[in-house]
Amino acid sequence: MPKGFKRTWYEKHPGVYHIVGTNPGNGKTDKIYYLKYRRADGKIIEEKAGRVSEGWTAKKASDALVMRRKGLEPTNEEKRQAADAEKKRMTVSKLAEYFFKNRLRQKSTISDKAKFNQHIKDELGTKIPEEIEPSSLDDFHASLAKKKSRRGGNLSPTTVRHTMALLRAIINFGISRNLTEGTRKKVPVPPMPMNQKTEDLNDGQLSALIKVLDAEVDQDAADIVRLVMLTGARRAEVMKIQWPDVDLSRGAWILRDRKDGRTTGFPIPAPAVEILKKRDKVKGTSPSVFPGPGKDGHVVDPRAAFRRIHKAAKLPEGFRLLHGLRHRYASALVSSGVDLFVVSKLLGHSTQDLTAKRYVHLRPGIMAEAAELAGRLVDAAGVAKNEDGKKKEAANE
Repeated sequence: MPKGFKRTWYEKHPGVYHIVGTNPGNGKTDKIYYLKYRRADGKIIEEKAGRVSEGWTAKKASDALVMRRKGLEPTNEEKRQAADAEKKRMTVSKLAEYFFKNRLRQKSTISDKAKFNQHIKDELGTKIPEEIEPSSLDDFHASLAKKKSRRGGNLSPTTVRHTMALLRAIINFGISRNLTEGTRKKVPVPPMPMNQKTEDLNDGQLSALIKVLDAEVDQDAADIVRLVMLTGARRAEVMKIQWPDVDLSRGAWILRDRKDGRTTGFPIPAPAVEILKKRDKVKGTSPSVFPGPGKDGHVVDPRAAFRRIHKAAKLPEGFRLLHGLRHRYASALVSSGVDLFVVSKLLGHSTQDLTAKRYVHLRPGIMAEAAELAGRLVDAAGVAKNEDGKKKEAANE
């Protein structure tokens, strides 16, 4: 009990007394109940119960005293110790908070947070990595593969892989910061699925889409679709493009802070330049090519217009308008023999491997061509060796 305060004991509730203090919230007079009792182990405890303003009464304090005397309710000190222990207990959820706050690459934080909340938090969030058994990791992986997505059906292999990779990244982050010793078994991350299905449009479908774009009421949305079609840039990259980053005289633009964390500049095709020139003639004071109420003054995703365009062009049901056109752009380049390294740079992929895994199947002859070239090189080496041998024999004669 604080010094200098007068105790008022309750005869009906032995061991309970109150002092008159001040409510820190409003400065008004407030009763504060205290308990004094002997535990079953013989230890004498004197501690605060609570304030009248917090709902405490002499009866409630007396009931708490009985429970604590019997050891059925923890003392204030035991509660503090438990709270301190809980603060030091680095669960997967707490590690995730540190991870998302301090990760270097913030581009995918929003989607990764959603992935964590949807697939990891309920299953493993309250556990500390050290107590997660290897079998639990395998069970978690298996449960993800069977989990239903919001659209129906099981989660895709890609989503399962990304979720397991996110869990591993969170735990590895904790290890690197000395927040945890990690799991006894490394979090298993399945290999990238070899997705042989690439969204595409045939010439007739593409022609129908172009006609619908010409007739679309929302020409901002139509121009976004056209630029994705012509450049393969991501939806957000096109919507956020700024006039200072566009050089119409040279036919080039700069895409800043792409998904791979880099800023890249490259030539844009003549039809895309013409689209930008038309927009340049009617632009206002906004530095954005597509001005709007977005965070940086750009257009907010016009999904209604995109759905209208998709429906009017009678595109396949599973074809994602902008992402599908990005796939078509890449597919067309790879099928035409453009080097995968170049395609990777244009798409803004973090590695060339990602481009290869997704699009190399569109070059069915590439493996045969490589094998044939290897054979020719070996034959050429053999011929050169034979010719060299004949020259030495002739010199010895």
